Amino acid sequence: MPIRAEWDNEDHTIIRYHIQDPWELAEYSEATRHVWTLIETVDHSVHIVVDFTDVFTFPKNLLSGASTTNSQIHPRQGLVIGVKVSLYLQTVMRIAARFFPRLGHNVFFTQTLPEAYDLIRKHQAKSL
Repeated sequence: MPIRAEWDNEDHTIIRYHIQDPWELAEYSEATRHVWTLIETVDHSVHIVVDFTDVFTFPKNLLSGASTTNSQIHPRQGLVIGVKVSLYLQTVMRIAARFFPRLGHNVFFTQTLPEAYDLIRKHQAKSL
């Protein structure tokens, strides 16, 4: 399966998507629905790490998925951190956020998973 989404820690405060080529928008949408059900099992904020380390191509009409993704943002979703996101995809995301501002809320980009986890730790420390 090109997209997996699962708990990334025992405290259930981080969910990690791992995306591999080739992937399609429908698969991403399905994974996002799965993430919604995971978040529903807890009563606290959950951070999302989307790992694009193994992604080198993108589905056609990538921007067309923005509306669906916007409707699948859970109210308890915390930070969304894209790991190793290409400049192309970052640009698409910024364009989508102009039309769907919630898509750009709490979105960050890092080059490595450890950087993503460090960003989450810093955010949690500020929230205490």
